[in-house]
Amino acid sequence: MSTEISTFAQAVLFSADIEMKLANPGALTDEQRGTPIAVPLSPGRPDFYQLKSIREIPLAPTSRAIVDEHVRGTALHSFAHHELQALELMALMLLRFPSAPPAFRHGLVDIMKDEQRHFSLYRDRAEVYGVGLGDVGASHLFWDTVAHLKTLPELLAALSLTYEQANLDFGLYWRDAFAGVDDQRSAKVFGLVHADEMGHVAHGV
Repeated sequence: MSTEISTFAQAVLFSADIEMKLANPGALTDEQRGTPIAVPLSPGRPDFYQLKSIREIPLAPTSRAIVDEHVRGTALHSFAHHELQALELMALMLLRFPSAPPAFRHGLVDIMKDEQRHFSLYRDRAEVYGVGLGDVGASHLFWDTVAHLKTLPELLAALSLTYEQANLDFGLYWRDAFAGVDDQRSAKVFGLVHADEMGHVAHGV
């Protein structure tokens, strides 16, 4: 039995259950697209992982600082959250622009499956260093700067060609930085994400 793309997107965007956001939708159809939705104030999140968290948001990591294992964990937590925000923003695109071309919509769904996997990989690595999901604040920069843009090309320019493009700029930098502190497993994750991001940026173009 197949699931509608719109149903998958709604679960990703509005569910407060992280595992619901990460669920594999299986076979998808795109016959019931619905009408464009209004932009919500924020995506659905569990109480411990809200965008407008009262927990302090860690400073951006440096390659030198990750010699400290806790900093390493908070850095990986931040990278995981980047992937989750991208996932939610892509779901928002599908629901705001239901008349986008079918090939674009199916391509975006394929990218969302990558984002689900990337989030899980980073989250698991953060937990190795004792930083669980929501233990530190989650920046709302991506949502605040992308969600309310008015057209699909604007959204793609901001998300795909700015934030995802940044992974092409910095993914290998962080791969080498984590390898430099002998965290080969995290380094492998950065390499995998970098390779996937090439296709994501191409889709945005």
